[in-house]
Amino acid sequence: MESTAEAMNEAISMSDNEKQLRHEKHYRYVSSHDVAYWSRSFFQDLERACKDHFRRRCWGIGLSFGFRVVALDPNFRKLSIDAIVSAYLRSKKRAILLDYDGTVMPQTSINKSPSQEKLGIAAEHGYYLR
Repeated sequence: MESTAEAMNEAISMSDNEKQLRHEKHYRYVSSHDVAYWSRSFFQDLERACKDHFRRRCWGIGLSFGFRVVALDPNFRKLSIDAIVSAYLRSKKRAILLDYDGTVMPQTSINKSPSQEKLGIAAEHGYYLR
């Protein structure tokens, strides 16, 4: 809901010049593609989406606008906590990847307070080493 409101606000706040440029760009695209193009494109997308459909296991995750369907290979298995801990303890070097932007975990479920351990964090906006 927020992203829709932000997009609407951006649209009404942009300059007339920007609105005109965007309109011309989108108009050129829409007017240069006929119904046959749109139907072929839709059919190709549908074929791609359905390819291997019966080999996949599909799971619905999330609610409302956050709902996603995830298609997994039949050989996909959830990692067990015991296997993760065992591999962690055996390893000499570790890279821990954290998802702080809500892609995998909802942002509300993440404790973002720093710990007292020696820690290095890298993200798309830079890195932090302590």
